[in-house]
Amino acid sequence: MDDEELQPRNRLSRQGPLDSFSVDELRAYEAALQQELEQVRAMLKSKVDYLSGAESLFKS
Repeated sequence: MDDEELQPRNRLSRQGPLDSFSVDELRAYEAALQQELEQVRAMLKSKVDYLSGAESLFKS
């Protein structure tokens, strides 16, 4: 995982209701959401791993 993957990005914003999107726009929006979800999962794993490491230091 690159540091770039963990850098904050602009949050996705939707312009209007989904039913006004074309098929291509919906596919592009879905792809953007998937990328955002991958970033969230990477950040969550990083933070959980960090906390687990910190907790193990204080258990002994």
